Amino acid sequence: MIQTRQIYWINVLMTEEDVPNTTFLKWVVTILGIMIVAVAVAIGVILYQRAMATTEPADVSGAAEVPVLTTGAKAAAFGSVHVTLPDNMVVTQTAYDTGRIVLTYGSDEADIQGMIVLDATTGVVLGRFVFGP
Repeated sequence: MIQTRQIYWINVLMTEEDVPNTTFLKWVVTILGIMIVAVAVAIGVILYQRAMATTEPADVSGAAEVPVLTTGAKAAAFGSVHVTLPDNMVVTQTAYDTGRIVLTYGSDEADIQGMIVLDATTGVVLGRFVFGP
């Protein structure tokens, strides 16, 4: 009996016109749910791409790559170049960078005494660096 009276009083107090319209609320909740799922999928795709990306080892040598002639032209020959080294010195390292050849010389690889810079196209000695006292 009490339950029927409570339902009766609710029915008496609220008519069909007084019931709030929840259609707008349903649309908002649905759109927000779709947006949450879309963001979760986007984050998942980004994480998957980063996990599957191949990592290339960093170039730690610091030496530049030798450029390749892309045209059919041949490099001009400059013949023989005589580079004079100080007494009892040997070339310990040779490097090529931006059209220049750098020869490092010393008594051994641990004892570098100097460097000679040559032009790669003409063979002309551009300069010398002498290390030491």
